[in-house]
Amino acid sequence: MTTYSTSRLASDNNTPQATTPLIADYMPNAPIALQPTKGGVLTITQNEFLQRVNALSQKLPSADFALNLCEDRFQFLVVFCALLLKGTTNLLPPNRQPLTLKDIAKEYGDTCYCIFDSPNKCDIAHIDVSQLALDITLEEIATAPNISNTQMAAIAFTSGSTGKPKAINKRWQTLATTAQLLSQRLLKAPTALVATVPPQHMYGLETSLLMVLQGNGIMHNSHPFFPADITNALCNTGMPSILISTPIHLRALIKSGAINSDTKPLPLQGVISATAPLPASLAEAYENMLACPLWEIYGCTEAGSMATRQTHANMQWALLEGFKLHHSTTDNTHPQVTASAPHLFEPAPLGDTIEQLDENHFLLGSRHQDIINVGGKRASVADLNRQLLDIPGIEDGAIFLPPNGKIESRPAAFVVSALSEHEVRAALSKRIDATLVPRPIISVPNLPRNSTGKLTQQALQQLWKTQQRDKATQ
Repeated sequence: MTTYSTSRLASDNNTPQATTPLIADYMPNAPIALQPTKGGVLTITQNEFLQRVNALSQKLPSADFALNLCEDRFQFLVVFCALLLKGTTNLLPPNRQPLTLKDIAKEYGDTCYCIFDSPNKCDIAHIDVSQLALDITLEEIATAPNISNTQMAAIAFTSGSTGKPKAINKRWQTLATTAQLLSQRLLKAPTALVATVPPQHMYGLETSLLMVLQGNGIMHNSHPFFPADITNALCNTGMPSILISTPIHLRALIKSGAINSDTKPLPLQGVISATAPLPASLAEAYENMLACPLWEIYGCTEAGSMATRQTHANMQWALLEGFKLHHSTTDNTHPQVTASAPHLFEPAPLGDTIEQLDENHFLLGSRHQDIINVGGKRASVADLNRQLLDIPGIEDGAIFLPPNGKIESRPAAFVVSALSEHEVRAALSKRIDATLVPRPIISVPNLPRNSTGKLTQQALQQLWKTQQRDKATQ
């Protein structure tokens, strides 16, 4: 039997702790994950999970860095924790494109390797953990292992929605404490977590994985994408559940008609949304349709999750415990706001304008890189997009500055809609100043959103170039 020394949680008091347990409140027979099966669902206990983590850790090679590319959510968590025990940093790339992986592996040294959970063709040193797991010996675990608070648990890369992806260091204390704070606010009792977002993204990592280790979450091992898959996963949990999703996935779920007055009520205790703010009207509509509260999380890759709000009830964001905002007036263009908290190792700069209401609450403005100026009219692209997506008949859409455009340029737009360009323009003219109405407005079958529903600048620019090239050859 393996026994690890015990220690108190980092957030128990004001005294910094050297370590934080991998599982905050270890109960060997308590469920940690629900595995869907043909006949229902299989419960995996915390002890079974730790046995797999411990055994896999002993099989992994020694290295400073590894790209965790497992697609199965539970397997991703097992590998994430096995690497932690091994002292290896999880690299969480912004995408799985071969060139991206190759560039990251090259940057992080000769011993860096990839971990997949299925056979995969890859010209970087790699391991198929599904094969490795066939040859491991499990043994009972008496206590949860402790991880040094300063250990570099992961390096996350920003999505690239506002530029080139950037590497952000994540130490274990930061990740563990953030999950504890989120769980304390959103999960009052053991709750199944069904997530439409991937585990590699910081939002998915903190909510669908780390709230399982550090809070009351119980992972449902799924990654539903289509509306029917989401409702099936929620019904499969067999217990009160929370859906972790994004505005684009929620929009598709509501629009599909998969949930209506004739369908069986879902075991939903709440919905968590992030990656883009929701208008209050839309949040109210979702709450009414899903018959549960909807919470939004605000944060950034640098700071992690740092505030929440129930948008329908109050547009104010409430900071998580310990967070403080600092306003700088040294920049004449945009007053800079940074966030600090005891579990952050350095202040995190925020890319948004913030109107602080009191010590613990604020209103969110536009992003610094988000302002355009057309004919003397300044506007936030994010706000213009909210107006566009609020138009009935618009399934998806994006207003943006064309590549190489200046902030004084007129924006263009892609829309997924049966409405004509004239109809979209007329509807927008009722909502925004006429000088800001995009030209052209191009209808497309879909937008190249990534797995978290974000549109990167690179994807938008590529779509624009393709459209312009096709137009030139017609």
